[in-house]
Amino acid sequence: MTEDKGWGVRTNQSIKCGEFILEYVGEVVSDDEFKRRMASIYIHDTHHYCLHLDGGLVIDGHRMGGDGRFVNHSCQPNCEMQKWSVNGQFRMALFAQRDIQAGEELTYDYNFSLFNPAEGQECKCGSDMCRGVIGGKSQRVRQLPDQVPAQKNPGRVGRPRKTEARKKGVAQKITTKEVEKVTSANTQVLPLMQLKPMSHQQKCFILERHCFLLRNLSKVRKVRDRTLSTVSNNNRAQTATPTDPSAFVNHLNALQKPRNMKTRRLAQAEDDPELNKTVKLAALLKEIWTSVISAKDEKGEALSTPFMNLPSKRKLPDFYTRIQSPIDLSTLEQNIATGTYKTPSAFDDDFNKVFRDYVRFYGRTSEIGVTAAKLKKLYVDSKKQSLAKFEDVIGEKPPPNFVPNRRKSEEEDIIRCICGIPRDEGLMIQCERCLVWQHCECVKADVSAPSYHCEVCVPREVDYEIPMDEYTEHGHQYFMTLMRGDLQVRQGDTVYVLRDIPIKGTDRKHTYDTIGHVDPEQLDIFRIERLWKEKETGRRMAYGFIRTK
Repeated sequence: MTEDKGWGVRTNQSIKCGEFILEYVGEVVSDDEFKRRMASIYIHDTHHYCLHLDGGLVIDGHRMGGDGRFVNHSCQPNCEMQKWSVNGQFRMALFAQRDIQAGEELTYDYNFSLFNPAEGQECKCGSDMCRGVIGGKSQRVRQLPDQVPAQKNPGRVGRPRKTEARKKGVAQKITTKEVEKVTSANTQVLPLMQLKPMSHQQKCFILERHCFLLRNLSKVRKVRDRTLSTVSNNNRAQTATPTDPSAFVNHLNALQKPRNMKTRRLAQAEDDPELNKTVKLAALLKEIWTSVISAKDEKGEALSTPFMNLPSKRKLPDFYTRIQSPIDLSTLEQNIATGTYKTPSAFDDDFNKVFRDYVRFYGRTSEIGVTAAKLKKLYVDSKKQSLAKFEDVIGEKPPPNFVPNRRKSEEEDIIRCICGIPRDEGLMIQCERCLVWQHCECVKADVSAPSYHCEVCVPREVDYEIPMDEYTEHGHQYFMTLMRGDLQVRQGDTVYVLRDIPIKGTDRKHTYDTIGHVDPEQLDIFRIERLWKEKETGRRMAYGFIRTK
């Protein structure tokens, strides 16, 4: 028993750094159930024994728990609580954070969130780094300044002088103007979400378990770079000088003619560096635009024909209902000719919008959707070949989102396999039509085949029960997925299962075909770990555990 912290835990022997001490055990309940208990059963309790597990689950150690619930909090602890996955189940364990001597009290940082730090639970750990409250590591109780009553001037009573009232009005006006200036300045700053950095333990766990998807990290970086580039482009566009349309057209036409046909107006236009830069950028964008629209299919017809002009509003009104501010390739050509694009990013946004709008309306697997994917690939290749020219024209490299160095297209990140498990492990194959990825072991695809199409693009019968190369001790084969009627059950799924409910008047029990409507509260929650079929009878079996509610 401690002096002012209630029960505590001491060690009888020395413990080395990183050594396992004990496991935090208790009743696993949902967040909602624990909140209900806090508002009813534990409402008058002074001490609370609980720990957040994972996925909306809480370890409740009030009624059923071990010695771990008595370990006290400290802002400078000698232990830490770690979450481990053991056979697919999360467990919380206490490990030594440093070498601990015999007779020393075990402590760890509770580090829970405080809704109001000023009214949080007072910390009594007594360490040099005490935060004052038991809560987040960044939360501290602010010391409010002592309020000293203002001494009023007793020399004058009644109405204030006119000069004082006049000074007060001027001060109010100045304050209002300053607030408006600060508000307008703040609105120009684009807020970026600040992510909490990972700890060393989390980084080591990710490297060891390979549980971090690098593609998600690259996508976050793309969004951040795209946001920063948009802000810089907007600021640059606001400071750009207006361009004379006639001078721009003359300059652009002169650049596209032979050297001996340059006019006197070209020499005059070259005196304006901003105009000269815009014209050279337009000429480079026109080269990329021409390389895309000149692509042809196997029959010798231009692939860009459906994208040159928007569909008729009378024949296809739904297109303009679903697509906001549509644009076509002919409009892009006009914008290039008039010098609308001041930066490569503005041109890139419009070009990608053309393909994105058509794919959204017609579908990824349609003829136009497949053609849009081909043209987009040609467009990306053309941009890569012109990177050096862009650097010469604008004086700097284009933004990272213009031509990523090691980029896969958005479609290549889509995993839609017949197993229904979105994992990017093992050998995978891509459909040439809709560009989705599938697992070779699931679809039984021949990786040496010249082409491959998924079951959606080329309809065919598919076996949704996917076997594995593993067998039980009795010779039964394990499966990754099995069918329960029209329901595909996968490893790792959490499903509802019926309890033993007898049918009145018979000696049989209800199944999911005969039960009809049933309240989910009357069902058990079952976590599937293994699936197999019996070798002789073909009976489908599942192994797992039931979650308590």
